[in-house]
Amino acid sequence: MVMPDIVDPPHASDVPGRKALPDAPPRWSLATFFASPADPAVEAGLAQVREDALADPLLAVEDLAGTDAESFGSHLARLDALQAREARLSAYAYLQYAVDTDSETAAVLRRRVEEGLLPARRARSRLAALWARLDPAEARRLMASAEAAPWRHFLARTRRKRRFLLPPREEELWAESQGFIQERWTSLYDTLISGLRVGPEKLSLSMAMQRLRHQRRGERQAATLAISQALEPHLPLFAHTLNSLLGARELEDSLRGRPHWLSQRLQENEIGHDAVAALLRAVDDRRDVLRRFHDLKRRLLGLDRLTRFMDYDRFAPVLPAASPAYTFGEAARLVVDAFSRLGREVGAAAREFFAKQWIDAEPRPGKLPGAFAHPGSPEAHPRVLLHYGGNGVGGPRDVLLLAHELGHGVHMHLSRHQTLAQQEAAPVLAEAVAVFAELVVFRELLARARSPQERLALLCQKLEDSALTTFRQVTLHQVEASFHTARREEGELSPARLAQLWRAPQEATAGGSLCFGPHYDGWWVLIMHFVHLPGYVHGYALAEQIALALLDRFERKPRGFSGRFRELLAAGGSASPRSLLAPFDIDPEDPALFDAGLSRIDACLREAESTAETSGLPRL
Repeated sequence: MVMPDIVDPPHASDVPGRKALPDAPPRWSLATFFASPADPAVEAGLAQVREDALADPLLAVEDLAGTDAESFGSHLARLDALQAREARLSAYAYLQYAVDTDSETAAVLRRRVEEGLLPARRARSRLAALWARLDPAEARRLMASAEAAPWRHFLARTRRKRRFLLPPREEELWAESQGFIQERWTSLYDTLISGLRVGPEKLSLSMAMQRLRHQRRGERQAATLAISQALEPHLPLFAHTLNSLLGARELEDSLRGRPHWLSQRLQENEIGHDAVAALLRAVDDRRDVLRRFHDLKRRLLGLDRLTRFMDYDRFAPVLPAASPAYTFGEAARLVVDAFSRLGREVGAAAREFFAKQWIDAEPRPGKLPGAFAHPGSPEAHPRVLLHYGGNGVGGPRDVLLLAHELGHGVHMHLSRHQTLAQQEAAPVLAEAVAVFAELVVFRELLARARSPQERLALLCQKLEDSALTTFRQVTLHQVEASFHTARREEGELSPARLAQLWRAPQEATAGGSLCFGPHYDGWWVLIMHFVHLPGYVHGYALAEQIALALLDRFERKPRGFSGRFRELLAAGGSASPRSLLAPFDIDPEDPALFDAGLSRIDACLREAESTAETSGLPRL
């Protein structure tokens, strides 16, 4: 991948606030939400939300026909304010739990808040049902009003869902009952996952997963087997949890008349089914890229052709002696500098996350595994969670993960002026922005490479990320599709059946270039999206193709890019992905987009192969 010179780089003296960046992985502060779980304002807030929701005038309305624009705007504004108070409570309870899963206080608070907010969800679901059932002419009249303007795209999206909505009273009951049931199953899953302890050292899952990147193969294999052993006794309960959620989705799809298990997610992404099918075909057609990368990595790890490249080798470091290491402070400065190249406001927003303690990056027991960005609430701002490296030092992957989650966070922060119904971008666009943030930071890392070996190590890191983001996520989508299909056709799926469905698409994709041992059968448990975000994973692959196109525009047409990018971030979810990407000449549903993105990944692989050939490294 050829990286051109960076346009108009700011000097260090032009980047204010550098001294505010922490040197060690920080813990976040949630004081902008509430003082503590025992803060009386929590119970008072729950009581007020319940009172306001039950007193909402919409509960007495049977039809919006004849509603004047001013009254309609008042309904929307009232529900937006209710949702803001709800978001503050919900975000605090979840974020408190996310960093303290061993705490019974945090677990009780999470359950208490989720149950206490159910009446507010009823009020929102009633408005959606009433709006969807309104006569088209009446709906057009209200949508055209100035009062409805801040919610116009939300209203249009809701109208498009109308054939899948239930009558208003049924929507209320469904929102309350299913919200309760969904929360209980996902909470059980989170409790089981966060409670896992691995090996004789009783490591948390996140800490054990870090050993999959150990330099020594024996350590990686031992960590893999230990994780599998920790999962084994819980597989029946994990399987029951997943089966229950799969069954609930089947029931809801049947009641609403949705044609496909993926229909709801496609509506949220505002992407057509044909585009997703084209993406899946395009990625499947380029499996050769993934297999060549596996072969390259196998050889760089010094494994001969008689030694199988195993699932526990996937994340092994390539040329660890040449791979740079970064303290958290160095990573923070690097990311902020890179974001500043996208515009001063983007860089300033990134700095704010560090300066105001909106990031929790310290690896420690009791935190949820993985990484995420959470929108928080309008008054309390987003938060970012990750586990940065070990002992405060990380590699390129840790830096890129920080960039990814901070990309989400900055996007959320800059769209905060939108109404809550339109604040969050469609998931696929949100992921595209985060992956683009990664790519911009990767440019910085590659530009700083001091030797061919370091450059090769970085290229392999990026290829590994592409393998995870594009090829693996498409394969995981195929796994998830098989789960839903089999659950609907066969009924309850045993752990053994889930293992078969889990392995088959991955073995087909790898084509022998990567081998999976029997210990791998239960690792579907670790894909949290199957539980929390059904149908989400294919969006990562689409997002990477969009992000690669954004990078192409940034490199080839830098003039004016920062302004257009700032407008995209500020728009949040106030327009469709297709509309928001149009100023960049990107169509997220065009198959040519997928071909171009995959070709760029292939070009990166070819550069890595060539660098390996010419650097005195193991002959390919």
